[in-house]
Amino acid sequence: MPLRGVEPTRTVAPWTSTEVATFAPPDRYRVGRLLGRGGMGEVWQVHDRVLEREVALKVCLRDAAAAAERFAREARITARLQHPGVLALYDLGHLEDGRPWYTMRLVPHGRTLRAVWAGQPDPRARVRPLLAVASVLACAHRLGIRHLDVKLDNVLLGSFGEVLLLDWGVAQDGEQRPGVAGTPGYAAPEQAQAPTTRCDVYALGVLLYEAVVGHRFVERSHGPVPESLERLWHRCLAEPETRPPAEEVAVELESWLDDVARRQRAEAHVAQADALAPRVDELRAEAARLANEIEGRNLRAMGVVSGMQAAITSDLWRDRGAMLRLMRAVSESNPDYGVFQIGRAHV
Repeated sequence: MPLRGVEPTRTVAPWTSTEVATFAPPDRYRVGRLLGRGGMGEVWQVHDRVLEREVALKVCLRDAAAAAERFAREARITARLQHPGVLALYDLGHLEDGRPWYTMRLVPHGRTLRAVWAGQPDPRARVRPLLAVASVLACAHRLGIRHLDVKLDNVLLGSFGEVLLLDWGVAQDGEQRPGVAGTPGYAAPEQAQAPTTRCDVYALGVLLYEAVVGHRFVERSHGPVPESLERLWHRCLAEPETRPPAEEVAVELESWLDDVARRQRAEAHVAQADALAPRVDELRAEAARLANEIEGRNLRAMGVVSGMQAAITSDLWRDRGAMLRLMRAVSESNPDYGVFQIGRAHV
């Protein structure tokens, strides 16, 4: 379900024939279509002539030294993050005008988390990608890297189920540099002055709230929700020093998802058993009928044996023909017992 009060943002510009690259990359790359444009750069689909594959090329829009340094820092930070949830960088260079560029893995059919949530009402399916986001942040935080712009439009889901945390353009490593405001609604209150790893945890808490409740965090109202998740997002949104690390958030999300999966499997087994209940009743009735039938046959057999014993102890056994007629009559009335054949062998 879409988040109430949020207008969808366009993160990938529509490509038309008028979208022509204004830069010339190295001969190795043939420029294709425009994939997206942001405040600092453009992303184009290009063909790598050497490896014969499609990749994404990001180029800095401005040639100012500060912009180029920020762009290079983004490339350096992204390259350090050896994690499945971060796009792999392939190449880095400068255009003839001095602007930096780099190539990275192309995700041709990816959808932002905002787009995925718009058609997904199941809280479990909405929460699952956040486990991957928390894992990426835990990896980054161990390296001293802060993303500082975690939000719906910076989480991309690929066609193979992969979850990617994008846009490390304002990320920091090493010494804190104040002044990173982030995105309103997701940025921690203290981020502009103290951009620490706990700011990313705050943004993760906002995403968790929106995943479970279904509307923007600024509304701060909701109906019944899973208590464990509510406790978790409250911890993420608390004062910086009390927020859990991203790795702990990942562990708790995984635990909740596992619990839900086990509960769903149990409910499926119960439903299957309920569906089989009428058949079980039918089988029980059939078993009772067969038991009664067997008991009746046993009683008849006992009567046959008693009759034979009585005939043998009487004078009737001396008349062989009479005995055979008796056994034939008994055998025909009780064919399961083969009385006639057995008795004939002894007369």
